[in-house]
Amino acid sequence: TKVNDLGTRVSNVEQTADSISLKVSETVLKGNMLTGTMFRRESEVTWNNASYKGVISTAVQLRGVNSVYLESTYTSTTNKGIKWLKIPVTAGKKYNMSFWYKTPDAASNGEMWMEMRGYKADGSATSPSQIVYARITSFVANTWVKSESTFTAPQDLATVDVLIYLATKGKMYIARPMLIEGDYVGWQRSEQDYDYIGGNL
Repeated sequence: TKVNDLGTRVSNVEQTADSISLKVSETVLKGNMLTGTMFRRESEVTWNNASYKGVISTAVQLRGVNSVYLESTYTSTTNKGIKWLKIPVTAGKKYNMSFWYKTPDAASNGEMWMEMRGYKADGSATSPSQIVYARITSFVANTWVKSESTFTAPQDLATVDVLIYLATKGKMYIARPMLIEGDYVGWQRSEQDYDYIGGNL
């Protein structure tokens, strides 16, 4: 019995050490300022245009992470996509914004945009209001492509809205969006996307 008790205690110590190790490693990897980027459920997604929602795709993933699928046949502006609102940033610091996209039909696409709109501490828009934007008009079918932009937050910038959308027609998968302080070092989840130490749902 004593041996078993000792073995149990040793096992518990080892498990605790493993948990501490996992916690430390995950703390390093919790840099994404955008939440819900694993696209696990629709409640985590804010659609850019409520009248033109996309769908979460569990069938098309990027390295085990779900994507959002957007499809539109409109040639007029619909801005069908996803967004994150009022993300706090620090003036003078460097940030990196990235996301991956893939289309099943390159010829079906018009324009896709990523833009970041800036706001001051009082809620008014910065000038210019677009802190960063990427206009994508060239596509390759069935290939994941990473879009990446960097910027240094101006002195009057307090928060940003991040929008990724089909400006007009298209068929597009979006995966692993990330806003992070510093340089891109690989995709990370936000701290809020971890449900317990050592794992996530």
